[in-house]
Amino acid sequence: MACPLFNRIVTTVTNHDPYFHNNIDCTRREGISPLIKCTSVIRQLAYGVNANFLDEYMQISERSSRMALDHFCEAVMDIYGLEYLKEPTVTDIEKLYRHHEEKHGFSGMLGSLDCTDWEWFGRPYAFKGQYVRRDHAPEIPFVANGVSYPSRYYLVDGIYPELAPLVKTIPEPADDDHKQILYKQKQESARKDVERAFGVLKKKWLRYIQMVPEGNTSAGRLLRNEEQMERVMRWIRSSQMHQNLRHDLIEHLSRNV
Repeated sequence: MACPLFNRIVTTVTNHDPYFHNNIDCTRREGISPLIKCTSVIRQLAYGVNANFLDEYMQISERSSRMALDHFCEAVMDIYGLEYLKEPTVTDIEKLYRHHEEKHGFSGMLGSLDCTDWEWFGRPYAFKGQYVRRDHAPEIPFVANGVSYPSRYYLVDGIYPELAPLVKTIPEPADDDHKQILYKQKQESARKDVERAFGVLKKKWLRYIQMVPEGNTSAGRLLRNEEQMERVMRWIRSSQMHQNLRHDLIEHLSRNV
């Protein structure tokens, strides 16, 4: 994380929550500084370490590290929730479509997923949680190789199941198949770009957000009826749709090199 960004977050969080203030106890000794508390939190989120892992290195107790994590996450959700932690709008998705099309060549791409620590993605019900709640982000169609598709997708590695919204790489393309080789290079390069942009914080932060009670979800989300849910789940589970989409993306990339 860039130093100016880190300092800005520390300042904003400290101004929002008195817990991060540099208090002085009755013996006139200074407490744990905001920088130490926020550094501890960032390391817990980034590396997934336990709170007691940092006690000797940062001279902060397990209890203080855990409390700092709770206060930091609550503060970030209060401060940045409406802008950065909301469901994507139609405009947001269209901007992502344009960005990934211009930078990576992938039409309809929303992002990339890393299988680490996402246990439920290894099952056929990859997007179960979103649809059990019956809420969803807007479905924005896109076109690849002249074929229209109803909704966005994520780039993934080979460990994921063949589901329509998850576009896998090709582990070993044929030596003489230049289209597949190009697709593999572009797909893996785009995934690396997304990982560098969001880093491991994405997984750890989402894990914390999933602990927020359902009552805190946005009231403005759209709801699906039973028929719509079944239609979407059939599309998600379709291995054939996954194969068709990947084929069309291979052709789309080869035509737009």
